[in-house]
Amino acid sequence: MKKENKHASQTSADLTALLEYSRFTKRTLTKPSSEVFDLFTDKYYMETVYDDIIKKTKKSIDKSQHKYIDFEKVRIDIMCMHTQVIMISYM
Repeated sequence: MKKENKHASQTSADLTALLEYSRFTKRTLTKPSSEVFDLFTDKYYMETVYDDIIKKTKKSIDKSQHKYIDFEKVRIDIMCMHTQVIMISYM
């Protein structure tokens, strides 16, 4: 049962973080393309975005489930996805 809780909670956190990242992307893409590229490639700006995504993810998930979630993994997953976006934009 605990393993199922852990897996479900981790999946929920991953999906919530993905939703937050997509909201960030949608807001950012309304800006001029040069500004979007500069923001997406600014390491320090993106670090604050990742922190904000994790903060919002933690708020949206029940605190009793936090013990089952590896929030560092969620952050790394979002960072990897963002890196893929950058790589695709260079192609």
